[in-house]
Amino acid sequence: YDIGDANGFLRFFRPILLNAPDITSVAFSDENGNELLLYRDQDGAWLERATNPEKKPGLARLISWTHDGKRIGERTFSVDYDARTRPWFKLAASIDENERKVLWTEPFVFRSTGDPGISAVVTWAAKGRRHHLATDLRFIELSKFTSALSAGKNGFAAIINDSGHVIGLPKDERFSDSQGIKSYVLKSVDEIGAPILAEGYRQWKSLRPQNDRLFNFNINGTEWLGVFTKKQLGEQVWWVGTFAPEADFLPSLSSHAPLFSALIILVLIFAWFIAHFVAGKFAKPLEELESQVSSYTSELELREAEALESVKQLEANAKTRMDFLARISHEIRTPMNVITGFSYLGAQTTSSEKKSEYLEKISGAAVRVAAIVEDLLNVSRMEIGKLRIEHQPFNLNDTLSYVEKIVSFKAEEKNLKLEVHRVPSLLNRVSGDALRLSQVIVNLVSNAIKFTDEGSVTVYTNVIDFNEDEGTCRLQFVVADTGVGIPESDFDKVFKPFSQFGSVKNQYAGVGLGLSICRQLVEMMNGTISFESKVGVGSRFMFEIPLRVLDEEITLHNESKIQLSGLRVLVVDDHEANLQVAGSVLRSVDCFAEFARDGKEAVEILEKRPLDFDIVLMDIQMPNLNGIDATREIRDRLQLEHIVIIALTAYVSQEDRVRCFNAGMDDFLAKPIIPETFLGAIQRWTELFQLTQDSPNRNDSLRPVDPLSS
Repeated sequence: YDIGDANGFLRFFRPILLNAPDITSVAFSDENGNELLLYRDQDGAWLERATNPEKKPGLARLISWTHDGKRIGERTFSVDYDARTRPWFKLAASIDENERKVLWTEPFVFRSTGDPGISAVVTWAAKGRRHHLATDLRFIELSKFTSALSAGKNGFAAIINDSGHVIGLPKDERFSDSQGIKSYVLKSVDEIGAPILAEGYRQWKSLRPQNDRLFNFNINGTEWLGVFTKKQLGEQVWWVGTFAPEADFLPSLSSHAPLFSALIILVLIFAWFIAHFVAGKFAKPLEELESQVSSYTSELELREAEALESVKQLEANAKTRMDFLARISHEIRTPMNVITGFSYLGAQTTSSEKKSEYLEKISGAAVRVAAIVEDLLNVSRMEIGKLRIEHQPFNLNDTLSYVEKIVSFKAEEKNLKLEVHRVPSLLNRVSGDALRLSQVIVNLVSNAIKFTDEGSVTVYTNVIDFNEDEGTCRLQFVVADTGVGIPESDFDKVFKPFSQFGSVKNQYAGVGLGLSICRQLVEMMNGTISFESKVGVGSRFMFEIPLRVLDEEITLHNESKIQLSGLRVLVVDDHEANLQVAGSVLRSVDCFAEFARDGKEAVEILEKRPLDFDIVLMDIQMPNLNGIDATREIRDRLQLEHIVIIALTAYVSQEDRVRCFNAGMDDFLAKPIIPETFLGAIQRWTELFQLTQDSPNRNDSLRPVDPLSS
């Protein structure tokens, strides 16, 4: 335990003290005297005293707990105490730290309770420092036991240490309560006023003390029998003495011999019983405590080794994360520099040609920032299991064409040959997650282009398995390049997040997330991904996924010019820049756009003019009334079911989507606004609800398609 871990110290030792009532306290100290002391007061409450003579001399912190271990309070007080002056500390400091055994002090009066007793201590080394654990064993309970014993009618028992001090008092009215015991225990045999014990002890000493040897002595004309049994606790020697008068067992001289034999047996039984009690009452609990402490120490050492290993791993992870953050900073600052720089230049120039050039560069940089943010979000979603794989019909060759369109300009910039081979028409119509599939291929192709300075990048597809009866297939997608290649020593890092590798890792920009995302997306689609590479020759990344083959034709979105002229849109957002961007994009396709700065204003506008709008673009996080509550107002209170409400927000988690749809929204778009995606979503809803600009009743301007109306 940490010396400051008061809670952990109580949790570990409270059960031990409850099961060993003669152990009054436990002290835990390091080699500098910093100590935690746990003991109970007369009411059974637990008290925990902490002292630090080096940093806070003369002060102690006392924490109190209920009998069942609930914390009551804490206070600080002055105290004249230093653990380093206590007998148990001096004893522990005097031995080798590797000597794992219980050591016993000479008997003394405890400072914490004023009880007479003895301390036992064990010592060990951990984390480069010595630690001591000490327990106090009080003699009061022992004397209560010995003072209640009778050997025959008038016999008694007592325990005396090797220096002649009584630690277990004999039967006497003076020793019937705790206060009487405290007054006499630890005094010499002569000082306690027990003449028979004193004479018996003197006679036994004169006979050169022997263990378990019966002897007799006479006092005031009465014959007594006695026996001393030796008990050794560490270096401490205790003698358990049992005494009985012969007359208690000898009613007539005629039966003297057999009764004398019986007396011997009885006295020896008493002596054994008392000695056994001492061993059970004191030695056994301490042996168990030593065993528990030894076990705990071994566990500490194991935990320490595990902790050191964890620290090494954490340090390695921290370094990886710091490298990652540095790369993220670089990757974001680079396009942001383009955006701010060319925005400034665009404001300065009057040349339309220059403005167009600057805007093109700004747009490319913004797309790069958006891609980095999306990668980070995808990693977070996958880590917490919130990214979902969809199963929707799509055209596989159209997806490959989309990939080619996205990455072709990057290949053209480096004068690389880019080839994207299509699949046979039989396998063109499939069901799966087109977005995630295209994301994997785009990432792999972008990586290939980045690490290829000359030559080509090729994408082709192999049919691994095709079951026409079940309508399933397993396709292999391959992205091959003639780039720099990956050293074999870095193969194990390829799919790890935040990793870059090879001697060229600082030559090529990148965050280090692309391949990790690819692996996780492929596995989420029940596929596998692998690669082969040779430095100076190039790399081939291959992944296989299962897809369901569809018989029916798939009607795909027409990518011709978007036609939204006359559509009326209410844009709700608390940021003026977002309103300006959305309004400008809408007006570029001849839409009518009106603005509300929060959900409350939007509800008020729609309440006054419920027929004037076809679509509402709703932000989520806004003052006064957020987008979720505003949507509920529109649907529940205003009963405006004809208006399409589309979330347009930077909150993009699965929970956010669910909240939006549960509130009554029809669609969900994530910021930043990509004009093609933005307008494409709006057009899908106009086609679905068949916008009729010439309708005299604008309430029906957007209405669901009746599949039976043809």
